[in-house]
Amino acid sequence: MSEYTLKYIQEKKTMKTKAVTTELYPKINASETKPKKPKLPDTRYFQAHFEHMETQLAETMHNLDLLRQQVSELHLAISQMRNTAKTN
Repeated sequence: MSEYTLKYIQEKKTMKTKAVTTELYPKINASETKPKKPKLPDTRYFQAHFEHMETQLAETMHNLDLLRQQVSELHLAISQMRNTAKTN
């Protein structure tokens, strides 16, 4: 083999090793090893969020009470209809 061919083969081998090394073992910066603190939103965000949730809960509870009342009235109406049907 010629000197040029040997040099070309050697360069190809080094290029492959460099590519494999950088892919398998990427360099890590010192800043990347430190744990990152998550950035939380402002406390006003949480206050507004919980106020909204409280409002939603109160509205849901109110609607549940209305539904219970409607079911009770419907149950009473059905019982009265059954009683009327039995007497006729």
